[in-house]
Amino acid sequence: MQNYLNKHYITYMKKYFFTLLVALATFSACAQKGAEKETQEIIKPGFNFTIKIKDFGANIPIILGNYMGDKHYVRDTAFTNNSGEATFKGDTSLERGIYFILLPNMTYFEVVISNNNHFYIETDTTGGDYYAKMVVKGSYENQKYLEYNKFIVERGTKRAETDAKMRELAAANKQNTPEWEKLKSQAQAQDLELRNYKKEYIVKYPKHLLANILNMMEDVDIPEAPAEIAESEKRNWQYNYYKSHYWDNVNFSETGLSRSPGGILQKVTDRFFDKVISQEPDSISLYADKVIGLSTGNKELERYFIWYLTLKYETSKVMCHDAVFVHMAKEYYCKGRAFWTDTSVINSICKKAEKLSYTLCNAKAPDLRMADTKEKYHNLYDIKTPFTILFFWDPTCGHCKKVIPILNELSKKYKDTISIYAVGAESKFEEWEKYIQGHPELSHWKNVNKTDRYWPWPINKQNYDIIANPVIFLLDKDKNILAKKIDENKLEEFIIFMMGNKGLLSSEEADRRILEVRAKAKPESEEEH
Repeated sequence: MQNYLNKHYITYMKKYFFTLLVALATFSACAQKGAEKETQEIIKPGFNFTIKIKDFGANIPIILGNYMGDKHYVRDTAFTNNSGEATFKGDTSLERGIYFILLPNMTYFEVVISNNNHFYIETDTTGGDYYAKMVVKGSYENQKYLEYNKFIVERGTKRAETDAKMRELAAANKQNTPEWEKLKSQAQAQDLELRNYKKEYIVKYPKHLLANILNMMEDVDIPEAPAEIAESEKRNWQYNYYKSHYWDNVNFSETGLSRSPGGILQKVTDRFFDKVISQEPDSISLYADKVIGLSTGNKELERYFIWYLTLKYETSKVMCHDAVFVHMAKEYYCKGRAFWTDTSVINSICKKAEKLSYTLCNAKAPDLRMADTKEKYHNLYDIKTPFTILFFWDPTCGHCKKVIPILNELSKKYKDTISIYAVGAESKFEEWEKYIQGHPELSHWKNVNKTDRYWPWPINKQNYDIIANPVIFLLDKDKNILAKKIDENKLEEFIIFMMGNKGLLSSEEADRRILEVRAKAKPESEEEH
């Protein structure tokens, strides 16, 4: 799934920074007034374009690559002739996007692949400024993209000079001088010039890929709440407006957005899913479906959002977000909507989702029936305390041995509230038995190891999918999963929070205890400061 295109991932150094501001003044993607009339170009099938590097000789490799999210993929390699020309050609048209031309010295420049993929670009590497010496023939969109990059490089250099002078003044504590104010005004004027240039580009060339990329980066203009909205609800109204209009500036019919530089579409997506919406898994899944629904009809964007959101939550470190991966897998991969994916990959994703589905947050944990050192069986569901810590560990695991005293302290501190069901690794039975017998202070735990061999107990244990130890689950009295794979140092705070949530503590008392736990956890060095 991570090898989305071809699949030779490369790292590189970028010679020119593709300067793009996230905070642009709002401008409607629908604005067509003032659009420049473009010269009609003959659209030919396939692609055939030549890159000439004037100071290159023969047999020098030049790489054509494309972006996908924040990754970069090799699409083709061509070798120069005696004139320094390398030609890329094929019978099937390349997908729309911003592509990069990577040179042997690991620097590169960018070209637009859009409707017309037959063009000629000439430049040289002397002096290091490819765009300043570049000539484009046969592609109006690439000519305008070149003009844009020249402007960005030139204005970016001037802006960097202004910043450097301001840093010098700041280092000398001269922020209140006339010179500082002059530079501050100069920086604001430079930023305004850049914003206006980008606005103008969007208006003049609304069908260009770059215009759609720039427009996608513009934030939504949030209006004032209607007068009839109560003052206390106005901020909430504006938040809901922003959330519901977040994607207004994204042209979901533009197939090239997923191949934009700098991971722009990924950043726009991450901002929405990480910062704008609720982080409850059900809410994330709901909006994932909505965004994918917006891209229906554009196979490229639909593929991107399905692929990226599945990967994002498959690899998420946020507790309970694996539920979003399970939703994405079952809804899109297992139902045949991941049309680009190999069958073996789909099967692997669906198998993983099925395994995870047994231990999602708020789901009822699979019951366990396992024996202690005296071969007496204990069922997980028989525990009656308000909370149960389900602890999977290995007696030869160093980290596990550091976690055990922390859990034991909690079990004593909250003895009427918490029970511990500790499952030792069955493959280390003798080591486990020796450890338990050598630590009588753990006798109040349910220390178990061997699984009842009769159905369904072995299957239930497998459904926990324990790959590495230690692993901690927190269950409520009904054995619903409240937390999974939680850090032992965050466990007490979470338990107190849940005690407040379940009415075992007042909210005020829960807040007070949480502050105490946090204060105690602060390093001494931090407290000294």
